[in-house]
Amino acid sequence: MANSSYTSYQYRLRAGAPLSTAKGFVLHTFMAEVNETEIFPCADEIVGSDQFRGHKLGALLVAANYTRLAGNDGRLFQGKKVYEPYFVDEGDFDIF
Repeated sequence: MANSSYTSYQYRLRAGAPLSTAKGFVLHTFMAEVNETEIFPCADEIVGSDQFRGHKLGALLVAANYTRLAGNDGRLFQGKKVYEPYFVDEGDFDIF
């Protein structure tokens, strides 16, 4: 079952600072940021430097971390890869 994974998403509403009005406050929002994380409970390989944004033009990863699993001659890891966030209209989701 090495290298099987599942994907998790984190959504963040992007907004400016609250503005004071006579009736309270107004919050201007502008799009939602979607962060995609791929989680590996068990993997037999890890990503290389050339897969990270900033190292190679067009690369999509912004972070990754792995922990070596005990036993199994040290060749299995658990970890996660975090991809470059992308932006969507906040009206596309029922959560906002």
